[in-house]
Amino acid sequence: MNEEYETTTEFDISEEELENTPSRHDGVTEREEFLLRSMGCELVQEAGILLRLPQVASCTAQVLLQRFYYRKSLKYYDVTIVAMGAIFLAAKLEDIQRGSRAVINVFHHLRQRHLGLPFRPMDLGSGAYYDMKDDLFDAERSLLVQMGFRVHCTHPHKFMLPYAKTLELHANREFLQCSWNYINDTYRLPLHVQFGGSAIACAAMFLAARKLGIPLPERRGQEWWLLFDVRLRDIHTIYQGLAMLYEGPCLVPWKDFKYTAPTPTSRPQLVILSPSGTGPDAGRSGICPTASAGGARTDSPTMGTLAGEHAEGHPVSEPEGRAEGEPDAEKGGAYEAEAARPVEEGGKADGWRTGADASSRDSSPRGPSPGELVVQQEKGDAGGAVGGGG
Repeated sequence: MNEEYETTTEFDISEEELENTPSRHDGVTEREEFLLRSMGCELVQEAGILLRLPQVASCTAQVLLQRFYYRKSLKYYDVTIVAMGAIFLAAKLEDIQRGSRAVINVFHHLRQRHLGLPFRPMDLGSGAYYDMKDDLFDAERSLLVQMGFRVHCTHPHKFMLPYAKTLELHANREFLQCSWNYINDTYRLPLHVQFGGSAIACAAMFLAARKLGIPLPERRGQEWWLLFDVRLRDIHTIYQGLAMLYEGPCLVPWKDFKYTAPTPTSRPQLVILSPSGTGPDAGRSGICPTASAGGARTDSPTMGTLAGEHAEGHPVSEPEGRAEGEPDAEKGGAYEAEAARPVEEGGKADGWRTGADASSRDSSPRGPSPGELVVQQEKGDAGGAVGGGG
């Protein structure tokens, strides 16, 4: 069943390449690579919300970013620039284009937010603007070249609803939302390079059923996942990856790492600083697990604790309108309330890769509702967008 989808991830990569990435060869540790990848994907998700892109575009961009770093090293390609190129390219792939100026304005705003700098609109005539524009187009071109223009992505959301209907759980909105949240969280990991959408959808449903106490057929030889040609060991690998994501610290973009681009006379420098929080998006989104006062987990994540604690990922719907002070990406970066604030002395950003060290502002990326995809499928649009727009 669905064998053509399960046996391919639209990206050729061997087991050896999965273990020995270009970043690993350049001295980036496995833990540092994991943190930088998840940070880049979180940055893509935030940018997608500010650009008012549907969730399918953000998901595609995160898959492109994960694939790219199996071809190139984090030490030579700044993850914040690749994230910018990935969301720009993904919007085109999903036929929801956003102009280069809009993308640059959003990433300029995110940089100021994460560094705690005063909000200032991007000067469209400045050298910093044109540097970012060059970086954007270079990143887009590099993404296409390194993947040989094979940029198709099969997302697991399209499998989840038919599978839930097969298991007669399609009317349980809590189960659907919980599964949907787990699927959205898997994009912070390179799972979409390793597994097909069917396996990831089954793993999300497996965890949602454990969390909600929903019994599913698991008698030997009659396991429900066999119906969808998925192996239990693949489900275990996926939920163990999610446990690492929920348990570990997170990096704040631009603040918790320093990148120096290579020059004709020097090699690139990549320095990881102490993470600002524990758990992905600590203090910023709802998927961070409960931690002790010292910031560390009080228990190790098992299948039971993972399924019981970490499915509160994203609210059902997108926020209506734009929060006060957020940039209008299509209007040259005008910040409604923040633009009127006086700029403190020394507060002006010196460039797109530098800035003051301060705590990041609050940001709460939100995922789509499965209800909208249900409506699409009822209309016969099974291959449509993953979720609702922002």
